[in-house]
Amino acid sequence: MVANLTNLLATLLISVTVDMKPKSPYGLFLWQLISNDSLILLKLLQWF
Repeated sequence: MVANLTNLLATLLISVTVDMKPKSPYGLFLWQLISNDSLILLKLLQWF
């Protein structure tokens, strides 16, 4: 139950981040940081 919820949350987070992909280089850098964090978070959540 908890795993399903966290997966849903992570998927939502990633889709929102992808939708908000900025055009400026600085924004793009920030976006990549956020995306990487989301992926790392997703991998960490899979261990629980």
